Amino acid sequence: MTKPGRALVVVGTLVGALLASVPDQAVASAATTDDAPVHTLTVSGDGVAAYPAYDPSVERYGVTTTAATGGTVIVTASTSDPTGEIYVDGVLDADGSATVSGLAEGDEVSVFIVDAAGTARHSLVYLPAGFPLLESVTSTDGPLTPGQLMVTLTNFTSENPVLYQTVLDRQGVPTHVQTLPASIFGALDLKQQPDGGFSISKSTTTPGRTGQALVQLDDELQEVTRTEAVDLVNTDGHDSIVLPDGTVWLVSYEPDADPESALVHSIIQRIDPDGSVGFEWTSAPYVDETVTPEDPEYAHVNSIDLMADGDLLASFRGFSSVFKIATSAHDGFEVGDVVWKLGGLDSTFAIEDAEGATDSGPCAQHTARELGDGSILLFDNGSVTPMCADPADPDGDRVARIDTRILRFALDEETGTAVVQSSYAPGRFAQFAGSTQAVGPEEDRTLIGWAFSREEIASEIDADGQELWRLRDPDPAPEQRYFSYRTHLAEVPDATDPEVVVESPAPGEVFRVGEDVEASYSCTDRGGSSLQTCSVGEIDTSLPGSYDVEVAATDGAGNTTTVTRTYEVEYNGYTPPRGGRADAWVKLKGGAWVGRDVYGSSRTQRVTTSLPRPGRAQAVRIRLENDGDGPSSLFYGVSGKLRGFRVKSPSPLGDDVYLEPGERTTLRLTVVRTRKVKPGATLRLTVLLKPNEAEAWNLADEVMVRVRARR
Repeated sequence: MTKPGRALVVVGTLVGALLASVPDQAVASAATTDDAPVHTLTVSGDGVAAYPAYDPSVERYGVTTTAATGGTVIVTASTSDPTGEIYVDGVLDADGSATVSGLAEGDEVSVFIVDAAGTARHSLVYLPAGFPLLESVTSTDGPLTPGQLMVTLTNFTSENPVLYQTVLDRQGVPTHVQTLPASIFGALDLKQQPDGGFSISKSTTTPGRTGQALVQLDDELQEVTRTEAVDLVNTDGHDSIVLPDGTVWLVSYEPDADPESALVHSIIQRIDPDGSVGFEWTSAPYVDETVTPEDPEYAHVNSIDLMADGDLLASFRGFSSVFKIATSAHDGFEVGDVVWKLGGLDSTFAIEDAEGATDSGPCAQHTARELGDGSILLFDNGSVTPMCADPADPDGDRVARIDTRILRFALDEETGTAVVQSSYAPGRFAQFAGSTQAVGPEEDRTLIGWAFSREEIASEIDADGQELWRLRDPDPAPEQRYFSYRTHLAEVPDATDPEVVVESPAPGEVFRVGEDVEASYSCTDRGGSSLQTCSVGEIDTSLPGSYDVEVAATDGAGNTTTVTRTYEVEYNGYTPPRGGRADAWVKLKGGAWVGRDVYGSSRTQRVTTSLPRPGRAQAVRIRLENDGDGPSSLFYGVSGKLRGFRVKSPSPLGDDVYLEPGERTTLRLTVVRTRKVKPGATLRLTVLLKPNEAEAWNLADEVMVRVRARR
């Protein structure tokens, strides 16, 4: 039997239902369809709600909470199948209702509903207090780009000055979640790096420094190491790059060395694997190109990207321009030279849309990336203040443009033109931050992180600008809605093993022979792929001896945890009647005896051999001894499915033998492989020896012979 981990609260059939959240309880229900069993699954608690709407194909659900929830929820489930069973965290729940306490953010409650339709698995993710109830809408019949969404959710208000470092599935349900006590500027840019690892930028903890530090994370999104700019005061968290060889690219907002100057320069720095600075670039020579001369932070670098030729693509909000910067000498450019500028007061390119009309160019843009075909993908914020420069008239007045666009530029360096291949502008304004990521094998789809445009947290569009999917916080108060600095699509593995807690048997616990014992255990999981199985072996108390029982849990990623408990079975104060005690030994011809003075199960008293072809035989010897303190008539019986094997013996394969104390006799068997035996078949032959006294059955002993037909 397979069983669960931590779960959701819903009501429905196997073909679908509607989830409604009400204060202190989340419920879903649906009518019966055909003969499918009707399932109900609800979660209740102080300030609890759940999302998304129930669907049997959806395994994971989020449970939003308040401070009053206190880590306790009540999970109630049922099936209309009268023979069905409900398991909560792997434990059979007789009445279908379980109170689960001690939950912390990111914990999951697993619910298995086992009935005639099979096993329905659901996981309910316990979310931090204040985490938003998210809404996901998919508007395509085709598949979305695989992956999970890495976000830093905040609503940027003083009433809730926290940020959630979160990885979401496409339903908006976290696979990882951690509360950070910071505003949007305290943690930024959760993403997967080019080296395959993960990172986030967090506020520096280094004395005398300002800004952030690049925090590299392991597969469980736990901190591994921190890196900050070398010989600078500030490291900025807007963007970073970590390469497979350990090279790190960072940006910095560094005050001018002149104490009389108020300027803050944008610095880009490459830190080589040995910790030395291999490249450093400053915006200082370009101060006059700013479109925000009143702002000391005149350049404001907000993204960097390594291009296919090794040069650097850098986006500067304060220049309303994207620079290509040489990182090596080539084509007449020295290291650090600006190869070209896209937009701004000194644009290298005349910007045209696909029909040949001029365009105002980038304006206060964010997140510029080079695509595989050499085009440039840009989150073009726009501005409520005059920051938009016309490259065709750089001396003209700057203007405002409250219209955020997603742009793809095709650049022709020979003709000096930049053609807008596509422009997606759904009538929103993201005042700051935001991201674009080309996704899909052909890079023909775009994942958009809408940042401070709170209509949506993220969306995915196709090459024609059709929205395929969106994720939003539906809070009716727009100023309270959560958003993310960027949204990054990545394959985030489930590197977290399930947890198994075994309360009974306790290690070394002693049971009485014949005692009816049930294991007490539970299985939980967190890591994103949901608990899939939770199983326990049988607790055997039929004979004295030392035994093991295993409880094993497996999640959807194949991570498995097994806990083994060793327990003892004894007479536990019982004085056996005076008389015989059985002791059986076994050996193969030419081998050593196994099982002498060992009593009980054949698990530790067995011999194994194989027969290579039909007609081959194996001689077996089984010694029967009376280890008791009085004479006894001992009964021995031989059992096992022969499966085409033949067992020959000069004496009956089941008889009584009268033995004085210490007296023994030998049973001789021969196992023959016949032509009926299929290759790979195994014979398990068990010999049980026990006193004939009815009250002394528990003084038995057994041994086993395993014979395998070799292929």
